[in-house]
Parts: sequence; C-alpha cells; structure tokens
Amino acid sequence: MVNTYLHIDHITKSYKNKTALSSVDLTFQRGEIITLLGPNGAGKSTLINLISGLIAPDAGKITYFSESSLTRAVKNRMGIMLQEVQMIDKVRVGEIIRLFRSYYTHPLSYPEILELSDLTRYEKTYANQLSGGETRRLQFALALCGNPDILLLDEPTVGMDIDARKRFWQNIKSLGLDQKLLLLTTHDLQEAQEIADRLILLANGTIVIDGHYEALNQASRLTRITLTSNRFFNEEEQHSLPLIHKSESQDNKHTIWIDNADAFLDALYTTGIKQANAITVQAIQTGGLHELYQSLLPTS
Repeated sequence: MVNTYLHIDHITKSYKNKTALSSVDLTFQRGEIITLLGPNGAGKSTLINLISGLIAPDAGKITYFSESSLTRAVKNRMGIMLQEVQMIDKVRVGEIIRLFRSYYTHPLSYPEILELSDLTRYEKTYANQLSGGETRRLQFALALCGNPDILLLDEPTVGMDIDARKRFWQNIKSLGLDQKLLLLTTHDLQEAQEIADRLILLANGTIVIDGHYEALNQASRLTRITLTSNRFFNEEEQHSLPLIHKSESQDNKHTIWIDNADAFLDALYTTGIKQANAITVQAIQTGGLHELYQSLLPTS
C-alpha cells in the first residue's frame, strides 16, 4: 500500500504581480490530519485549489498516490469542500447527494452521508432554503460522497454556530481517519489543535513552520510581554537585553516575544533601561503554541 498520498514538489503560483505560493514543497502521508494555518492571503486556498486541479501551477508538480496527474482514478479517491460553491436551486438535499454519489465507483452509503453531515432531517429540504451553516454541511456531504482517501476542507466551519461546529468535528473523528489524509484550512488555532496532529503555517506564500503539534508545544516556550514606553529599545539597549525574537509597535505600545520573562524584566531594571524609557509592563502571556504562531507571522 502506498503511504504517501500527496507530494507537492516546489509549487509556485502567482496572480498578476502577486506571488500566492513560492516554491512550496510538502509531503502528506496516509493517516495524517493536517491543518493549513495562516492569515488572509497566505496561500492556503490557493494550495487547496492547486491540489484539487481547479488551477494550474506556474512551476512545480503534484503527485497523487504515485500518479503524476489528476486522473479519473485519482479523482475517485478525493473529496473536496471549497469555501464558495453555488448550490443548485429547487433541488432537494437528498437529490443532490444521490446525484453526486452516482459519480463515484465506490460511494459512501446514502444514510451514512446524511448522518455524518447532520442532514437527515433536511433530506427533503430544497438546497436554496438552507441557512449558511446548513449549506456548509451539504458541501461537506458532497465531499464525502466518494468515500475519499484524500479529504480537502477549506475553512469548513465558516457559517456554523458553536453547536454545529462541535457536531461537525465529532463526525469528522468518526470517519476512520487512520486510512485517510485530511487536509484542512482554518484561521482558528484552537479549532485546528482540537482535530489535527500536524500544523503547517503559511505566510506570504511560503512555509513558516511545519511540524506536529506535540513537538511544537514542547518547543513553544516564548513569552509575550506587552508594555508602554516613550520609545522602543535602540540597538545598544537591545544588546543589553535577552534576545527579542520578534516585536510589534503601535504608537507607545509595544509587544515583544522572548524566551525568559524573569531574565528580561531583571535586565530592564539592572541596566536602567526601564527608568530611561519610562516603561510600564502591561501584560505577560506565558509561552504556548499561540505565542509561537504569533511570533512566526511576518509583521508586514
């Protein structure tokens, strides 16, 4: 059995004068649950669209189950839930699902699709009468129709309320993901941590970090300190302080990411920098994956 389900080989994609992805190289294995995380414009949806074959790369290639192209056989093993999909009007939910099931060689059973998408009671409802969250669940149902080995979910819970999100992730976990590859995009780090075991952080079209959550949590010991002062530290002062991994400033408010809060605060006092800059420490946030995520995002 092939364990490598997807290989992204130095993919580059640009739109006019903007580079959406720049020489991205990734390998995805069977049984992985992966989160693509990043701000708007980071390249998450572009990567999903490239994998799904909706757009073509400017350079690089994608390999699916050792196949060098998106063949009919490969498409039979993929399910895709995009952010924006126009549903057919005046067609019932059950009719659309049955239609999509007919496209696949080995579809998931009709009752199971309804149950997993939480749409059983909407079976006879017209698609154009669904709410935003219900429409997203229908899109998820259609992604499940072929019982896919690769499942791509682009911002899957947008439009869902809290209860619907909770049920959605519970249903995802019941899919038997040890034999599938699940790749999802989200803005929500907490949501990503609850379902995925590997995080890929994209920013400005490049991979900032790629690792498993357990290892990242162990490595993320950065502390965030928010302070006010009449100016930010000059170059000489920074040399007198413990390493500042990243900083952001707005007017007289400054946020910094450091390794050790005690050592940093001690240095502020002993060097006289605190008094010279009229510094007031407003908040100290201990290290965690959120701090690592924020520290790695570009400031621009």
